[in-house]
Amino acid sequence: MTPDIKERYLAYLTREQRGPLADRIAHWIMVGFLVLLGLLGCVLMVLSVVVKDATPITTPLPIGLVGAVLLHLHRKKEHQKQMAAAERSVPIDVLVILANTLLFQPGRRNQILPCSVLFSFHEAGRITPQHMETLAMRMSALSELPPAPEPALHQIHSYLFGNNQIAVPHRRMRVPESFTGGPSAFYLADLHIRRRDLEKGYLTQPWLSCMVEPGETGRIELIPWQVIKETASSR
Repeated sequence: MTPDIKERYLAYLTREQRGPLADRIAHWIMVGFLVLLGLLGCVLMVLSVVVKDATPITTPLPIGLVGAVLLHLHRKKEHQKQMAAAERSVPIDVLVILANTLLFQPGRRNQILPCSVLFSFHEAGRITPQHMETLAMRMSALSELPPAPEPALHQIHSYLFGNNQIAVPHRRMRVPESFTGGPSAFYLADLHIRRRDLEKGYLTQPWLSCMVEPGETGRIELIPWQVIKETASSR
């Protein structure tokens, strides 16, 4: 993966700070509704005070206004966290182990769906795609078996197929070396994919390009197909 893809990804996030037009419209409609709700509450409170013989109206504090501010601040804070994480991240090709079945078929472009991926921070020359794919097949095969008594197999089975496990954004687990054969470190992670970040809106191949924070924990984000295409065309 070319070094400048990170710079292009950061530039993409900056451009996307306001979000796609449909998202911006939906966001401001919600903010506007909350503002109107808050203003209505204020008007009712004033009327209950100034109108003589009026029945007192017990209206809570302008929750709508507060909600509008909190919604806007949350969106801004989330973008700041994403930008800060991207600055620390490195571009890595990850391998999809399993995914929500809806990710293999067309759907709403704004839909966000989870998958589990395998990756390593080691240089590509030290780890071949074939080795990664072999590990992935061995992991997938665990779904057909009951939880194994061996600690490593049990840990992987529990992460991928445990009944109580649900996809958690940016969750990460280091794969035991007794399973991978060491010494290179491999990780499993939960990746949430926005359909619009895939060129066709659904998965067409098992390998994905992501920005990943180094370390035992951290964020992982799919690099949008537009960034990959832009980087490739600049070579």
